[in-house]
Amino acid sequence: MSTEVKNIILLGGTSVLGKGFVEYLNTIDHPFTVTITSREPKLPSWVPSNDPRFKHVDVDFNSNESLLSALKGQDAAVALLAAPLLDRQPAILDAAIEAGVKIFIPAEFGLDTSSDNPNLKYLLTKPVSFFKVKHDNNVHLRKRVDEGKISSIRIVNSVFFDWGLPIGFLGFNLKDKKAKIYDGGDVVVNSITTSKLGQAIALVLLKPKPYLNRSLQLTTLKYTQNELLRILEDKTSSKYEIENASTEGTIAFGEELAKSDPQIGGYVIIGASLYDDKESLGPRYTRKDAEELGLEEDDVATVVGRVLSAA
Repeated sequence: MSTEVKNIILLGGTSVLGKGFVEYLNTIDHPFTVTITSREPKLPSWVPSNDPRFKHVDVDFNSNESLLSALKGQDAAVALLAAPLLDRQPAILDAAIEAGVKIFIPAEFGLDTSSDNPNLKYLLTKPVSFFKVKHDNNVHLRKRVDEGKISSIRIVNSVFFDWGLPIGFLGFNLKDKKAKIYDGGDVVVNSITTSKLGQAIALVLLKPKPYLNRSLQLTTLKYTQNELLRILEDKTSSKYEIENASTEGTIAFGEELAKSDPQIGGYVIIGASLYDDKESLGPRYTRKDAEELGLEEDDVATVVGRVLSAA
């Protein structure tokens, strides 16, 4: 079977990852025709309006007929599914196989919930619903790959720095100039930006053969909370109010909170786990896979400047 990719469908493609993918394609010569799915009536403004290689289609993820119609003729399908749609991935994958799609990139971006993760058992004890959903999706995907029905490329990347910083996920309240510093603030966290992840998707599809049926652990940016605090105070000429916290205590609080509010409790657990130096949830990826793919490392201060400018 040829691994050449020309036709790509982005399922949930109006996300920030879809934007990063499209914006990177705009900087290079490429052979792709890209179909972007959404429930919006037209393509978002960041898609070139005069480029016939970008198309739009409205897909009902609950309809196999609708999925087959969109997936027919596609060489690769990229699942950029929001959390509420993650449980639809097995049905989407099976529709992709039925439609003849050759390569499937699952919505695995973030923490590695596959059986390859040595911390999986610990991960699944946490009351974060999408951990189990993503793990079940991985089991289904691996079964279909082992059956020879499709190839996959899994990408895991810890947290999206430029997404997590402005919404407070990294422990910083940019508006009120407050910071929750975990365990002293010197734990090194490996991360990536949404634009670099979009670039990574494009790069693996340009030359997919070396990456087929592999799991890529990608990081292009590393930071500590203390480093980030110094950068933020310098760039805003402000002093942040500090709250010292422990990852252990905050994760325990999140577990208790999850009993009444699973979404918020899960958010607290994952946010604190980034700084858990025991590596129970927070991955410590190397640069190896990113360097193989050709992803350049990001400068923390430069990315922080972009985030502040956009705020």
